[in-house]
Amino acid sequence: MQLLALLCQDSSDSGKTAILNAISDVLVRRRPGWSYELRTSAQIIITLYHCLPTMLSPASGASSGLSAGLSLSVVEFILKLLRQRFFCYEAMMHAIPILILCVRSCPPERMDSMEPALEVFAALSHSRNFGLRCVVGWFFSVLGRAPPGVIYPGSPRAEEPPSPRLAESDVRPGGEHLTASDVRVRPGSEVALIEQCARDAHMLVRYLAEMGDFQGFGIALADVLVRGPLAYNDEDIAHIYAGWDSRLSPPTWPELLRTAAATLRADPSLLDKADVLDLEYITRADPWGAAASRAEQVLARNPAHAYAHAVFCGHASDYEAALQIARRALELDDLTPYLKRQFLYQAAELSCKKAFAILLNMNPFDSDKTRIGRHEMNLGLQYTYDYIKAAPGDCRDLPNVLDLCINMSIILGGPELGDDIGDIRTLTNALETSIRLLQASGYPNWDNRIRTDHRLYTRHFPQGFKKWKRVLTEFDRQDHAIRATMNFPPTRDCTCRSAPQDPGSSCTHRATEVGADWWKQSPTTIYSLLRGPLRCCCNRPRVQFGPDLVLLYRCTWCADATALVRKCTGCENAWYCNPTCQRADWPEHKGKCGQ
Repeated sequence: MQLLALLCQDSSDSGKTAILNAISDVLVRRRPGWSYELRTSAQIIITLYHCLPTMLSPASGASSGLSAGLSLSVVEFILKLLRQRFFCYEAMMHAIPILILCVRSCPPERMDSMEPALEVFAALSHSRNFGLRCVVGWFFSVLGRAPPGVIYPGSPRAEEPPSPRLAESDVRPGGEHLTASDVRVRPGSEVALIEQCARDAHMLVRYLAEMGDFQGFGIALADVLVRGPLAYNDEDIAHIYAGWDSRLSPPTWPELLRTAAATLRADPSLLDKADVLDLEYITRADPWGAAASRAEQVLARNPAHAYAHAVFCGHASDYEAALQIARRALELDDLTPYLKRQFLYQAAELSCKKAFAILLNMNPFDSDKTRIGRHEMNLGLQYTYDYIKAAPGDCRDLPNVLDLCINMSIILGGPELGDDIGDIRTLTNALETSIRLLQASGYPNWDNRIRTDHRLYTRHFPQGFKKWKRVLTEFDRQDHAIRATMNFPPTRDCTCRSAPQDPGSSCTHRATEVGADWWKQSPTTIYSLLRGPLRCCCNRPRVQFGPDLVLLYRCTWCADATALVRKCTGCENAWYCNPTCQRADWPEHKGKCGQ
């Protein structure tokens, strides 16, 4: 504790770094026989928590990880404290981000040593603190690493994957066999749809080579494009033309699309089909450039153009606009099953992203933002249900939709999931079945980081909930009582360089104002979570742990409580986390300094 007390006495960065290194060394070298005095141990955790914002701030330039030895030692120290007979709410609330930092600092090959901490986080998914459950959902999506050779679903935002090759067989657990006929024969199979679209396209190319009728070719090809995905291969065209007349120079697919679109555009009654071909041509020629702009132009002419909705959703850089277009598209009449699945997938994915952008970057006491974020997540979950009901088992997007469904079900279900998380296991089993079907269709590897993390969750939850149920119950009871009476000062972004802020400035703190540009936010980090759902309940301007011990101050600029304090040398009445906050507050503070 004397080392911690020095943190508020040494104003130099080098001095504070040396003190933190000394504290780390003490924790690593501590002896098993050391006693755990509850108050002292809790003070250590609370103080270390309030060092995190400065240590992890983007402005600090410091490393965001810990050594493997220190991480393991800190985890053991915290978990032994939390197992004490007398539960300390402050210790647990302040320990959560420290545990996250320790687990994320652990290299994958040593992740087994973090199983006790993983059990704690799995158990926290049953907490009644909704913001904390959102953190758990985020935590179990950023731990693992994608296996080599991973293939991701064929969404409109991804490159077109190769046409499936049907394997002879695959083996299910338990000795049951999955044959190629299981994939081919099933009504509505996506493999069957892809193969049928390919056959139709080849037939149309033969028709064009024989008849030279670009109008008939274009009308029929536009119908194929809205019915299912089309795999393009210029070699097929060359083969068809060579078989018909070797003297003809074979065209390419982009040339056919462009010529057919121009032919149809000459007839005003065929503008919708011409736009389908035009959008497809632009998408193939420049998938991340002009496609969304061209789709907007088509929608301005015909707001009910389904294919323009699909192209815009898949290629717009403005995710909020893409989300609203996807939702509007689901209300269109006569959607093909293929397009409807695309819109459900986009709506589910973007609703989930928007919900996380709101919930992981907001003040945990902002009921309005909580309601909005929860509403977006409920909508996203419903979209995943609708997709799962409508999609064949071999849909390339189905595994990603199931990933989203599992993540949102963990967060929204909470205490209602049941001790055995049966719904999550049901979804996990459906995911494994879908992956086996895709592997039988010729896709080599459908694993990814999120699926690896979800397996960690389902593996550690039973033991975690059993071990930590008593602690979790007491935590929820105290958490509800304490947070119901909290009144926090507003926070400001400590990465801002000057003040006051212009309303349109990129420095505007996203935790207090989430608008239509939610998708522009930086990725979630432990640092951002400390200003969001993991913000602690130390709402007093100063916290004195004891005589000659650590004194925490609330930063005059960003309102964070911190042990790494800088005092204004002019008036000694203002305290700051770091030089960045001090510079940001100076235009406002200089009029008061010295008065």
